Amino acid sequence: MFHIFAIEMRKIFLSIFFFLCTGFFYSQNEKRLDSLFGALKKYEHQRSYSADTTLCNIYYEIGVAYQNSHPDTAMYFLNRSIEKARSTKEKIKEAENTRQIGWCYYSKGAYEQAMQYYSKALIVLSQVKDEQNKYKKNRTEASVIGNMGVIYKEQGNYVKALEHYFRALKLFEEMSNKIGKAINIGNIAVIYDEQGDTTKALEYYFQALKIFEETGHKQGQANNLMNIGVIYFLKDDYAKALEYYLRALKLFEEIGNKRGQSINLGNIGIIYKEQGNYTKALECYFQSLATFQETGDKYNQIFNLGNIGFLYIQLKEYKKAEVYLKKAIAIAEPMHIIYRVKDFY
Repeated sequence: MFHIFAIEMRKIFLSIFFFLCTGFFYSQNEKRLDSLFGALKKYEHQRSYSADTTLCNIYYEIGVAYQNSHPDTAMYFLNRSIEKARSTKEKIKEAENTRQIGWCYYSKGAYEQAMQYYSKALIVLSQVKDEQNKYKKNRTEASVIGNMGVIYKEQGNYVKALEHYFRALKLFEEMSNKIGKAINIGNIAVIYDEQGDTTKALEYYFQALKIFEETGHKQGQANNLMNIGVIYFLKDDYAKALEYYLRALKLFEEIGNKRGQSINLGNIGIIYKEQGNYTKALECYFQSLATFQETGDKYNQIFNLGNIGFLYIQLKEYKKAEVYLKKAIAIAEPMHIIYRVKDFY
């Protein structure tokens, strides 16, 4: 048994960064997977170079579709894709599949195995000598190096993380790949952010934001706007923090990103709370909580329930506070989560 203390979302999602993934991206909905498995059934018994190339792509797409929710299933299909890539001697596809397996291990928290696969991907890419495929090779290499930076960041090795992000950035600059460039600039900003160098962090966040605006990449814009808002919040500049959170919220709504909306609503609620507007703060917390309940995100339910509970304490509505704090504890206990507060008053 343990006790849960006051929860403040002061730094929630401060470290949101862009995971560098190229290739095909598909939502994990039944309709899409039905289509992929239908195509798989059509080609899996055919024996030809063309069929193997098609199967390589189908296996890859199925693997990526399962990557975040069922990494082991994803790895099965990605390995099948590697088999086909080897049979057709497509080294870049083999390397890309290997990279994606590394990402599966990353999502499982198996950083050592992830690094092993990233290293394998680089070895495979080193065997590509065809100048005609130089762009694809460099793009995959930059993605692998960026992914390695993510691992180093998670391990707290910020020196190595920055080294890899800058290496990936250079490759994307050489390719004139603006999205890859912006992603790595955003990742660099996060490292400076976590190191407490907010001046450099803001510099890089604004650089990334500008590129995403130029390319019309709304997800990238929204993520950077949100992180900029967090920095201004930590600087106690609530007006600017609210400005950037609201801009991010609008973009997340436009692209239908519910998780992004919920995070921003929680952050906006904190601003209103700090400004003494408890009615609006509670409204935002409840909206954020409702979405996290819909999506089954228990971790963020705890944060919102805690913030609601402690806001009721400040309003001296102690019975309501008890209800929401007990709800937070009920979710937190099975997850073995302990929260402590530094700034609660």
